[in-house]
Amino acid sequence: MRVDSFTVGVPDEMILAISDWTEPTPLPFAPPSVLGIVSMHGRMFTVVDAAVLFAGNGTTQSRSIVALRGDEQLALAVDETLEIVSIKPDEVVNGTEEDLIQGTIRLNGEQVLLLDVDSLFAGVIRGRERRRRRL
Repeated sequence: MRVDSFTVGVPDEMILAISDWTEPTPLPFAPPSVLGIVSMHGRMFTVVDAAVLFAGNGTTQSRSIVALRGDEQLALAVDETLEIVSIKPDEVVNGTEEDLIQGTIRLNGEQVLLLDVDSLFAGVIRGRERRRRRL
């Protein structure tokens, strides 16, 4: 996926669907990286502005929404979706200091950041405690 000037990779088994841009419905008191919610495939997804996560600034160029698998029902607003590529585990370089990045690879001379989907929700909230239902 292309996000601002970054190329970001997500394991294909973590992608539920890719759709054209739909303006998300804003959520009150959401962190800056949350654009709102959209309905895809009969489910509501929280749309995260990937440009805020990776570039530190919001983007108005989002053209696609990538719905991710998982209990959090998150989706990424991205500028462009690219092709699916196969990589070998030994091609991944670990050791990045970014919380949301599990590693990087080189693809056609370009650095690709590999998103750690499991830490995405925590990265989006960034210290905000998720409301929990009291029993």
